[in-house]
Amino acid sequence: MFTRRMFLPVFVFLLISSLARGQTAPPTPDITGWKKTNFAVIDISSEKGPVFYLGHEAEYQNPNNPNEFVKVVSRFIAIASIPPKSSEKTPYIEIANSYLESVVNRTLDDLIKNESDPFLYVHWKTAIDKQTRQVVLDGPVESWLINSIGDWSYRVGTNVSIKNVSEPDKRKPEQFIPVGKEYVLSDAHHVLRADQDYLLGGK
Repeated sequence: MFTRRMFLPVFVFLLISSLARGQTAPPTPDITGWKKTNFAVIDISSEKGPVFYLGHEAEYQNPNNPNEFVKVVSRFIAIASIPPKSSEKTPYIEIANSYLESVVNRTLDDLIKNESDPFLYVHWKTAIDKQTRQVVLDGPVESWLINSIGDWSYRVGTNVSIKNVSEPDKRKPEQFIPVGKEYVLSDAHHVLRADQDYLLGGK
């Protein structure tokens, strides 16, 4: 027979299990009206291929609390820059490279503004240490990461690690080339990658 005394331990167990799996994730931070303080494009490149743009990351500051910050990392459809410029310098090559670069920049701007999908949020606060007068963390860091099945994983006090993703070169299997980046939060993983054929200049 299921008694009240049996119910409490079962309830606590289920609650702890749910927290451990990150199923009680709160909503991602609302940064509407926040000030963008840092911005960087996420890219990879091989030795002889073009630079591949995979996404971007931006840091925001709360205007109502200058000690509160959120970092947002987003992905978009990967695009390639022009290949490394040829050592041969002719007016035609220079004009062609300049035109292609302007097209890539316009496309990149459009992707950043209109086609980006956030997959990682990191929220933290800072304070001034009274003894050292240095900026320190004020409380734990919160992180949200979309995992491989499209769900948000949430952790408190766990760092997000970033790993370079590489695979055997199709032309020289004994060598490896970079193809993307993997973001890891506890047991959640999110990978940004580009097609190796493009990285090798094969298409």
